[in-house]
Amino acid sequence: MRWTLAPLAVLAGCSVLPAPPAPPAEPPAVLLRCPEGVPAPVPPPVPRTVQAVAGYANAAEAARAKTEHARSVCATRLQLLNAWIREHL
Repeated sequence: MRWTLAPLAVLAGCSVLPAPPAPPAEPPAVLLRCPEGVPAPVPPPVPRTVQAVAGYANAAEAARAKTEHARSVCATRLQLLNAWIREHL
């Protein structure tokens, strides 16, 4: 019994271990985050003047435009991230 295990131990000691698998590549950090949108402005207090309502409307429109821009940037980054995933994984 002792003689049958000796050749196996010699063969096992000579074998070359395979290289460990490479860690998966990380996507670029810019693709993992989306820009924040802008919260809606606080409405003017009552009684409201025309100037206060106009200022609120301008601020609401600016917040809407910035949020829409953030949404479009996020959609573009999502497409780029999907392409990166198809290429690397």
